[in-house]
Amino acid sequence: MSDARRVEAALLALATAWNRPRAEFAVHLAVVRRMRAETANLPPGMLQAWDQAGPRRTQRELAHQLQRLAGVGVLEVSDPALAADHFLLLTSGAVSERTHGGATALSSAARTALVTAGVHAFLRGYQSRTAAAHHDAGPPCD
Repeated sequence: MSDARRVEAALLALATAWNRPRAEFAVHLAVVRRMRAETANLPPGMLQAWDQAGPRRTQRELAHQLQRLAGVGVLEVSDPALAADHFLLLTSGAVSERTHGGATALSSAARTALVTAGVHAFLRGYQSRTAAAHHDAGPPCD
């Protein structure tokens, strides 16, 4: 399996796991929905503190991993933080919208289709041209 195919498989696995509904996160997602609805009424600094403790910490780790993949030539990433934002938006944005932030169900097939399309869109924008050429070529013929 080529590096490009391994990266695609790894990104699909990550995005799939990230978007899998989990009963143990139901309360967390309800709090997030409430915070988003009440953003204008929250005390100054509260939203920033929450953002730094959770979402930004995750985004920074993802950015680090994407930069690492760029370092080995699989991705082309000039701004790792922006690439991480793009990955999360492309792979989770539509799922979040369709489930109203996790409040409603989405079929497994629909979730998989959205996540897969998001990973493919991300790779069209960030996969190195060399890796993309090897990926498109497929396995070598005998």
